[in-house]
Amino acid sequence: MKIATLKRQTPLTSLIIRDILCQFETAVVGESWDKIVFGSDVHFSQIKKVIANYRGILEALKVGKATQNKIFGETAMQILKMKIN
Repeated sequence: MKIATLKRQTPLTSLIIRDILCQFETAVVGESWDKIVFGSDVHFSQIKKVIANYRGILEALKVGKATQNKIFGETAMQILKMKIN
């Protein structure tokens, strides 16, 4: 069974996302978020909307801005040994 991605939200995917949020709200703590790197296969013209969806999920999970910054670039830059200015 293929689950729809955030770029194709339907009422069912909204329920699935809500269920995931409830499951992870207390389960994921500590450094677990440091291992997540954002990625998407949408056309660049749609990326702002996709990032906004993911940020909404992370905010609902009460993930701090510093951790969100890691997810959206800092961790990837560290893996690639790129300097963060």
